[in-house]
Amino acid sequence: YWVTQSNELAFNSPMKYLFTNVTIEYVPLAALEYNSVDGRWYLPQSLVMNNYNFTDPFFVSSLWVNSTSYGTYIHPDIDVDYIVGNSSDGIFVEFDDSTIVSNSTVQGAVHFGKINDTYLYKFSLKDELLYKYNIVNDDSSQVSGTLHIDLNAGFTDVIYSELSQVTSDDYYLILNLYQFSDLGIQEIGTTQIDLDNELLGYHYYSLDIGLFEIEFFTGGDLLLAESITRGTNYDLYITIESSISNSIVDGNLFKGSYAHELLSVGLQIDLADSDLLYDNNPVDSPLISLPQNDIILIKTNTAEYAFNSSVLLYDFEFTIDSLRTDTVQLYENVHYTFSADLKTITLIGFYRDYSGLLFANITYDAFEWKAGSISTLQPITLTFTEDYIGQITKYLEFVIGFNKIPGYDLEKIDTNSGRLVLSEEQKSSTLIKIYIYNFQKEAWDLVNFVVYSDYSGTNTFSYVVDRKFIEFEQYFNKTGSEEFQIKAIFTVEENLENYSELV
Repeated sequence: YWVTQSNELAFNSPMKYLFTNVTIEYVPLAALEYNSVDGRWYLPQSLVMNNYNFTDPFFVSSLWVNSTSYGTYIHPDIDVDYIVGNSSDGIFVEFDDSTIVSNSTVQGAVHFGKINDTYLYKFSLKDELLYKYNIVNDDSSQVSGTLHIDLNAGFTDVIYSELSQVTSDDYYLILNLYQFSDLGIQEIGTTQIDLDNELLGYHYYSLDIGLFEIEFFTGGDLLLAESITRGTNYDLYITIESSISNSIVDGNLFKGSYAHELLSVGLQIDLADSDLLYDNNPVDSPLISLPQNDIILIKTNTAEYAFNSSVLLYDFEFTIDSLRTDTVQLYENVHYTFSADLKTITLIGFYRDYSGLLFANITYDAFEWKAGSISTLQPITLTFTEDYIGQITKYLEFVIGFNKIPGYDLEKIDTNSGRLVLSEEQKSSTLIKIYIYNFQKEAWDLVNFVVYSDYSGTNTFSYVVDRKFIEFEQYFNKTGSEEFQIKAIFTVEENLENYSELV
């Protein structure tokens, strides 16, 4: 680049078409101050010029003595007849020429760290994001949640000095939230997250920022709620800026590039759970607790035990009520840790070297209402007085009438409109799964029924199982001289990646 005759800045690089702005840094020419005690020339600690207060000097370039140019000191191996150093009195210049004395005029382009108490040499990069999804049903101001950010940031392509020679006191991420509409933007709030100033190299950050950490401006919490509420014409506009300043290099020269790469951003909103109703009554615990006692664990390694899947009655998640040896009760996080995902026990502390038997009592969270699963929550008990043994009963049939066909609706966020739209719907009587209680095993068995429609238009269906496939004697409990009992639980279980609503 160069300055034209018309005092304009011209560029001949094709990169000029990518410029968004050009900033020219003014480096003032200032006189150095002679110290008669050590014979050195010191940079001025401050300089006021045109209402600008320059402070924190750290380097001098284009040095002149009287009318002679001495150039710029960059490295001890490149001789320019002087050196630049640092002492308790400040940054100094020391000449090889002893004829440069106190009455000489020594000037140079003095580089200051601050103008009007603001750091000049600040590296910062910023991304702008528009979150146009309206995911909240009402505009309650009590919106909570988490913003998850994955990014890479730091210095890269460093030469001449090592990053271990660089220190920085100001290294952080600035997050700003705004409400965006056709009328413009309004400030919602801001927060600043410190980055690792002990690790300035380009590396990966994974950050979870709670919305409670946002410093909201007046009315900002309401603006945030409006920006993500259905039926509004507002969007959430977010800027994410990483910034590093006030850096010092303990070396003669440093060159590197500051880089910032935003990998992903996700917003998770925490909302109050919808009311859970069963037969129009509130549900306090949307599951059935089923115990299983005296389970013997298998030893898999040193201090490692596992629950044998062939011994467990169900695949449901479970909690450990008690764990014990032959004689001693063990306590979690004191004597052992439990991995619910792997269904394993790791012995710790005093029992780490134990290799004997372990016994467990557990409770399953069975038939729980959650994404992709809903159940009747209470066993349905049916009684009959027919002699199914003497009359050689061949079939078991449940006749069920529905006010709504069982099924699910699946919604997702439309990437164009930002609205929740119906993406998948399935309604079918075949979605019903039936568990029957096995009185001999004392456990619930999933039984495959064949579904028939009565074609009456009344939403009534028959669920039939043949005696060839199950032993009725295991499921029919005799409660009286001529009375029998059967227990059943009805569920809908689907593998839904993006859960919306089960009905």
